[in-house]
Amino acid sequence: DDSGVAQAVGSGADEVSMVVYGLASLHTLYQTGKGYREVMGIPIMQIPIFAEHLDEEKMFEDVHKMWLTPRRKFLQDITTFTLRGTTIDSALFGINAGRNVTLRVFFVSTKLAIGSVNDYDCYCAFVQEMLESLLAEDNQHRVENWLLEYF
Repeated sequence: DDSGVAQAVGSGADEVSMVVYGLASLHTLYQTGKGYREVMGIPIMQIPIFAEHLDEEKMFEDVHKMWLTPRRKFLQDITTFTLRGTTIDSALFGINAGRNVTLRVFFVSTKLAIGSVNDYDCYCAFVQEMLESLLAEDNQHRVENWLLEYF
């Protein structure tokens, strides 16, 4: 689990806040039927902890797209939403079946990739674009009443 959610749930958490830069981390936690996911054609083992199949159109609750600063070069999207899942037995993470878990997801999409293909100054600009967007008046209610209560 590259998101840390399985470790948090295995430690007893019934509500987990997470930041994701792609939906692949979420798919790893839910049933897909394959037992693996592919990243650039490479199969990566998947060890789900939830009984449900991830259906983005039906399962995402309380979806809110944040207003984005018009002065952006790298930031593509900031969306917050809630997911729920019922655990399955996972000896690897110490999880027992039947627990109801809520995931509070802060999703960020960017044109930047991980690694040396980007100038590192681009990441500074990306963070600035996120901050300008989050601090905007149009996002004040969502930030104060959804995002900040989890930090």
